[in-house]
Amino acid sequence: MEFLKVGDFWTYQIPEWDNYEKDILEKILFKLDFISVSGYIMALEADVWKIEYQDNTFRLANDLVHGCEIKTDSEEALPLMQELIKKLPLE
Repeated sequence: MEFLKVGDFWTYQIPEWDNYEKDILEKILFKLDFISVSGYIMALEADVWKIEYQDNTFRLANDLVHGCEIKTDSEEALPLMQELIKKLPLE
C-alpha cells in the first residue's frame, strides 16, 4: 500500500468511493463499529469527516477534484491507517 505525502499529510486514495455522495458515505461510516466519527466539515468543494480509530485521528475527504482519500498528519499512524483501510467495505 503506497501513501502519498501532500503538504503536512500522508494520504491514500480510495477510488472505489470517488463517486459516492455525502449521504451514502455517512451511512457507511456510521455502520462501522470499529471507528468513531467525531466530526464533519463541509469545505468549499469537499466533505470531510474526522474519524477516530484506535486512539488516532484520520480524515476522510471526498471532493469533486481529488476524489475520496483518507489522510493523517502522523507518519507513526501509517500502519494503523493501513489497517483501517483494509477493514473498510470497498466495493
